[in-house]
Amino acid sequence: MKKSDISLAAMWSAVVCLLVTVIFVLTGQFGFSVNGDIKLEGAAAPVVGTQVPSTTQPTTVPTTTQPITQAPVQNGNDTVTTTVPSGDTKDDDALPTDAAAILTKYTELMNKAKTDSPGFSKIEWQDIPPEKAQFEGKVFNTLLPLLGNFFKDEETARANPEAKLKGESMEWFPIYHNDKGCLLTDASTIKSATCTEQPDGNVKITIVMNDELNSEPPAAGAASCASAVGSICTPIEIATVKDTLQNDGAVKFIIRNVEFDLVYHDCTVEMVYNPANDQIVSLDQFMHLTIDIKDGTVVGASAVGKAELDNYMYINNFQY
Repeated sequence: MKKSDISLAAMWSAVVCLLVTVIFVLTGQFGFSVNGDIKLEGAAAPVVGTQVPSTTQPTTVPTTTQPITQAPVQNGNDTVTTTVPSGDTKDDDALPTDAAAILTKYTELMNKAKTDSPGFSKIEWQDIPPEKAQFEGKVFNTLLPLLGNFFKDEETARANPEAKLKGESMEWFPIYHNDKGCLLTDASTIKSATCTEQPDGNVKITIVMNDELNSEPPAAGAASCASAVGSICTPIEIATVKDTLQNDGAVKFIIRNVEFDLVYHDCTVEMVYNPANDQIVSLDQFMHLTIDIKDGTVVGASAVGKAELDNYMYINNFQY
């Protein structure tokens, strides 16, 4: 499987920076034209992009009402909610029922996959739904074409799936840059967990994480991760975003002294596996991120705002 030209972290950094620009435009700091060309006050030329089609998440994720926890949260005391009675498995053939046991099974299967190195197909895309932006008017839709230059839309991703051959490196299988598939050990960071038998005899595990503020991925090859979301999914590295904001010449020309939070909410993993051989049949991961720009200046003026970034990843066609 070929590494993407832009890593996920770098791509998200660019999107975050562009969203900051979007927010400044929405608050009237920049001028804009009705045909979608963006005109920066004092800039030499407009920027034109390609429209990003809106997508709908195939898998329904519940709306969260949980309080946000500050990363790291591995030693937190959040309440765990499960849709099945709490308790250990009754025997070797019984399905795990409580969140801790479900997490243990998920971790076992993910680590086994990392060791077995099966072949698989992977598609991943991003979406910034205009209906979730906390702004009114048509300006946000006008600016969406810019963001399309920095990530894949659903149509493009489905038309060009990534293919990994059996035995090749598992570096770009969650968790990235790690020989383990899951580093999460604290079940109290889980909002809900279910494990159910499917009509075809396979078993489906679904884990939904509590909200987390400024989640971080683990360091490459690390044995643990302070961030709960980063222990099971692939969040963006905050330092990468800050580096872009502080050191990228084009960004610095527009934006100064930005303060922001990244709130990960309803991050979900869904795995289907064959209980006869503990081999994964499919793995889906959904990350939802609220980008909250709390402060920043452009041309001496300040502005704030929020936007949503959704990341969808589907891995299937496993070949063990």
